[in-house]
Amino acid sequence: MMKHQFDIALSFATENQPLAEAVYQYLKAEGYNVFFAPSPEGQAFLSGKNRRQIFYRIFGWEAEYVALIVTRDYINKKILLEEAYIALAKRAGKATVIPVYVDGAELPAELFDPKQYNSYASDNAVNIAVHLAKRCRPPLSVFFYLSFLSGQTLIQRL
Repeated sequence: MMKHQFDIALSFATENQPLAEAVYQYLKAEGYNVFFAPSPEGQAFLSGKNRRQIFYRIFGWEAEYVALIVTRDYINKKILLEEAYIALAKRAGKATVIPVYVDGAELPAELFDPKQYNSYASDNAVNIAVHLAKRCRPPLSVFFYLSFLSGQTLIQRL
C-alpha cells in the first residue's frame, strides 16, 4: 500500500478561499493531514519549489483523496482545470477524486464522467467537511486511538 503525503488535497479557485479554508480547518481539527496551499504547512511545502510540478504530484498521487471545490470561478481557470484533469487522469476509476459543486457550475463533460465519481453539492463548509470525512478513511490518529482503547495494535486491527 502506498504511503501518501496527505490524506486529502483541496483544489479551489482563490475567489473561494474562505470556503476552502473553513473546510480545511474542520478537517484538520478532525485529525486529517490536508494539503491547503495557503496554509503555513502548504506554503512551507511549496517554498522554493516549482509549484506546477508540486501541484502535479500532490493532485496526481501524493494525496490519498482530492476534493475539487467546483464553482463558476473554478471552471473558468485553465490551471484549475489542469489540476482536475491530473487528479481524474491519475486516479481513473479509483473514486478518490471528490468533486464538490458549490454554485451550480459543473466540470466539463469531456473531463468528468459523473458515473465514475461520487460528487457532492453544497455551499456549507461544515457539510462539505463532513461529506469528505465520510468518504475518506479515518486519519491514522483515529486508528491509534481505537487501538489504544481496544488493546490491539494497528497492525492487529488491519
